[in-house]
Amino acid sequence: MGCSVVIVTYNSMKTIEDCLLSLGHHLREGDEVIVVDNNSEDGTQQFLLEEQGKLHQSTLILNPFNLGFSRASNLGCAASKSEFVCFLNPDTAIYKDCLDNLCKSLRSGEFGASGPVSNCVAGDQFYRTISSSRRAKGLNL
Repeated sequence: MGCSVVIVTYNSMKTIEDCLLSLGHHLREGDEVIVVDNNSEDGTQQFLLEEQGKLHQSTLILNPFNLGFSRASNLGCAASKSEFVCFLNPDTAIYKDCLDNLCKSLRSGEFGASGPVSNCVAGDQFYRTISSSRRAKGLNL
């Protein structure tokens, strides 16, 4: 099973094309893209309609009004058919092995959620591996 990538857009014309291009280069067999637009007025809806079908396994949901990010995300999740769901903002891009790595961590059974790490957001981000014995003792880092 693959991964459903859910993207919620609202007036995202400046960024959605690059986001979809990055997905087109790195989607794997079994992955799908679900774009939920919240009644954009900047040409985003028209662009998405023109691009529909260029990505394999893509679904476009056009809301008649702005439902807000959370409700639109839930609509995208409900439309997904994959084992995992990746929520992606329209101003982001994915890179080689990104979806593989995210799904691999979830398949391990150790985690219920997985997310990317970036060195370009609010300062450097990193993660530490905590041994299970330290977690059992309730030690936090």
